[in-house]
Amino acid sequence: MSTKSRMNIALARVFWRIFVPTGTTLLAVRFLLPSPSAARLDNWAGAVARRLDTLDVPVAVFVFLATTWLVVYWRKYLPGGNVLEPQVQAAKPFKNLKLLAMTVAVVGVGLFVRTRVVESHQVVSTSMVPTLLPDDRILTDKSAFAPLLWPKSSAAPALPKRGEVVVFSAKGRTNEMNHLVKRVIGLPGDRISIHMGSISINDWKVPSCNAGSFVHAVSGQLIVGRIAVEFLGAETYLAIKVPEDSFATNYTVLPNEVFVMGDNRGFSEDSRVWVHTRVGGVPLDALEGRVRKLVLSRSQLLAPLGTDLPFTHVDLKALQSGLDTCLKQRPEVTLPPPVSPAA
Repeated sequence: MSTKSRMNIALARVFWRIFVPTGTTLLAVRFLLPSPSAARLDNWAGAVARRLDTLDVPVAVFVFLATTWLVVYWRKYLPGGNVLEPQVQAAKPFKNLKLLAMTVAVVGVGLFVRTRVVESHQVVSTSMVPTLLPDDRILTDKSAFAPLLWPKSSAAPALPKRGEVVVFSAKGRTNEMNHLVKRVIGLPGDRISIHMGSISINDWKVPSCNAGSFVHAVSGQLIVGRIAVEFLGAETYLAIKVPEDSFATNYTVLPNEVFVMGDNRGFSEDSRVWVHTRVGGVPLDALEGRVRKLVLSRSQLLAPLGTDLPFTHVDLKALQSGLDTCLKQRPEVTLPPPVSPAA
């Protein structure tokens, strides 16, 4: 057999055994499964969506293995499928102990990765606009706040950093979704207050630069406010501010909790309104992971969270000019002072 023939056989096998099952899995997860936004509905689609929010990896593994088996089963009718002939007997599902062991191993590794290493979530609301849009799929680092190889409850939860985007359990906060995504603003002991959209931590005002007005419909919701660039800790991010966002009384974040807010300040249910419509934090042991990347959005693939405006079909030249100016003005001090002992 010539080198060219061996290369063609190898390419055909890679295409049918890797690219086709992987592509089918991605398409099924993206377009055929009910969207998490359907979880808000009180019907079968809502029930399925809420369940799949916790079973996305097993479903993806099942679709991948099923597609692989179907490709081998129908190999005679596929272009180049004859190269799969030597694997026919071994490819019959659960007829071979080796195949069964490989299936169990794949499922086990997939579950371990999902629960301990990394997990994807789909954004379902406008609470994190403009950083995240509805239907964006994000990648969550599960090892950020919990041990990798032993039970989460056996060690004290790690503390996130101010300005980070986190995913956490929504239990007790909403009946519509299993998880929520917000930005960490305050850590245990911090005193938080908000006046006319400006956040203060321990009587220190979070640096912010006004980039311009914003009026845009996102997923059928008209969002009106002003785009601001905020600098908190190591993070630089965009927020949509509204002047009505205020509470004058200092709220002291409780031990083992963090204070979180959505970037779309006028359309986010967060620490400002929780605990029976009063301010309240998120327990550290409810944190699921840190969000660093977008897996899939309307215009990006595997992109880090940033300060780009993810909107199309709208003139953003004036606003972009304001953003460029603000981004050049990062202050030297972006962390609040520690809480004074007398506070």
